[in-house]
Amino acid sequence: MAAAGKSIHDLPGQETPGELLVVEAGTPWPALLIAIVVTVAMNALVAVTTQSLRTLCLMSGMLPLGVFLPFIVLAFIVNPLIRAATGRYLHGWELVLIFSVGYVSAPIAELVSRWIATIAVPYYLASPENQWAEYVFPHLKKWLVVKSEPEYLRWFYEGMPEGARFPWQVWVVPLFWWLSFFVAIGLVCLSLATILRRQWVENERLPFPLAQVPLELARDTTRPSGLPEYMRGRLFWIGFIIPFFIVCWEVMTYFYPGLPSLKVGVSTSKINFGREFPDFFTKVNFFIIAFGYFTSLKILFSIWFFNTLAIFQEGYSIRMGIPEYVVEQSTGAFILFVFWGLWMARRQIGRAFAKALGLRNDVDDSRELFSYRTAVFGLIIGPLFMIFWLKRAGAGNFAAILWTLSLFIFYIGVAKIAAASGLIFLAHPGSATGMVSTFIPKAMWGPSNIVTNTLMGCTYQNAKGWVMPAAAHSARLIHLLKKKARIVGMVVAITFILAILSNCLTTVYLGYRVGAFNYGSYVFNRAGPRYWDNMVISLKELDRGGPKRPKAQFGYFVFGILACIFLIFMNYRFTWWPLHPVGFTVAKIYSVRTAAFSFFIVWLCKLIILRVGGMSLYNRAKAFFLGTIVGYALGLLVTMVVDMIFFPGKGHNLYYGD
Repeated sequence: MAAAGKSIHDLPGQETPGELLVVEAGTPWPALLIAIVVTVAMNALVAVTTQSLRTLCLMSGMLPLGVFLPFIVLAFIVNPLIRAATGRYLHGWELVLIFSVGYVSAPIAELVSRWIATIAVPYYLASPENQWAEYVFPHLKKWLVVKSEPEYLRWFYEGMPEGARFPWQVWVVPLFWWLSFFVAIGLVCLSLATILRRQWVENERLPFPLAQVPLELARDTTRPSGLPEYMRGRLFWIGFIIPFFIVCWEVMTYFYPGLPSLKVGVSTSKINFGREFPDFFTKVNFFIIAFGYFTSLKILFSIWFFNTLAIFQEGYSIRMGIPEYVVEQSTGAFILFVFWGLWMARRQIGRAFAKALGLRNDVDDSRELFSYRTAVFGLIIGPLFMIFWLKRAGAGNFAAILWTLSLFIFYIGVAKIAAASGLIFLAHPGSATGMVSTFIPKAMWGPSNIVTNTLMGCTYQNAKGWVMPAAAHSARLIHLLKKKARIVGMVVAITFILAILSNCLTTVYLGYRVGAFNYGSYVFNRAGPRYWDNMVISLKELDRGGPKRPKAQFGYFVFGILACIFLIFMNYRFTWWPLHPVGFTVAKIYSVRTAAFSFFIVWLCKLIILRVGGMSLYNRAKAFFLGTIVGYALGLLVTMVVDMIFFPGKGHNLYYGD
């Protein structure tokens, strides 16, 4: 992307993230132990806050609050208090280390809740009316779901009687096989992040805003005053007070309903351009604006421009009676964008494989998350295990291979777009399940394939790439830890396994203690059963000759590919070209549509700042946006604490966008 024109991150005089972090000599183990404890505890707490307390969503977005809030608390509350009391404190590199370890495990909860809701429900809700037993169960491998005595499943959804013993034994088999599958996915994500880091960071120079902000916040902690330089001026505190006041005012309306809501940053408003046109969202999100400040102007402009263009394309298509498949258009562009990126990374991938095979000793991987040998091994053994697992679950050879490859195509794409754009809320436009159902030949589309492919939809995680974006950002940060990087990488992998166990067991435990249906959550009450209803619908369609696939759908897909080729060519060939393909690939994504107006605001602000004061004013204004991030985060922490104390089970989620 550097060839397409200099972004602000390429201009002379700007600090590179590596200059923000001074790594002192000393053992990393105290920080690593803190990272392990905080990460495992937060994954248990996320299950409690989401399912039982129903307050702030700690697992939402590309940078979940489940990792960012602990980082903010450690950096701005715990660290100063410990320093004042004992004179000891966590250095900046230790804060970055803790954040990096926790980041990889932060997206776990969102997948786990949907998966448990899906595998627990079939033998509890099966009835003659929904026909699950008639159509689905004959083609379902029993180790994929919880199959037990009726009262055990009833206890999970309705609450366990007083004095009854936990029936952990009915969960052991499905949990073992599914968790082994998830660990394989995590291994591949960490391996991909290791191999692609050099290409994305050093060759393409992606800005990684979601990693750069923690680096900015963690610096200067060794100053005698303990107060970072960016906090010494007015700009930081002005940026801090605006979102903090707005969120705290909203908290006051919980107790005094007569107070007017300020709405800014806490609610969504819309503009409609006419009948058949999708809504244009005018929501202001402080995180999106503040993180977007660290993104290039070209990407900021492209995201809101293509979002607006997609609204008019969809509206006019429907008005003129043209079939509307803008999602397929984005999917085609997205896949082409990923393959182009892999082609650009071919030399780095070759270097990694050569190092792993012992063919090149001049390649240095000492500061990577894993050694290249470990990463290449993970990149081979992980997908092979996943394909074997899917075949045992009932998928055919072609379906298992296509599902696995499609999954990581989408994962790589969403990770790279997050690294390039800093989008807090992001998703990929298609899914591995959708790719299988679209491209598998009808002759191979048997009942077992349908059941397995639909069931794998529970790993969807709202199309956010699960741990891949977090792994890519952590690999970028851990590289800055120099010789400590390798041991941190090992701890990241171990903590990931502990965190997924923590969240999974807490979710199951809460089900028996509270009753999963009593959560009132969409995932347990609607999403889980919906997968089984969809299986019945698809199996009935198979009896009628299979699903009909409109030709227009494929046409939009091809158009998306061709349009992305054009955008990539123009972007790399002409420095004056204002549009980046990233904006086109995510134009139809709902979470991006809700963020587009915020991107417009930050694009306009940044454009004015650079035109008026250049890089000098840009660097000075960073303090304002860092203050906005800290103020908004601490404001959200206040609302979560208030919910836990005064509104348990009836809280208020002020942080959403997925």
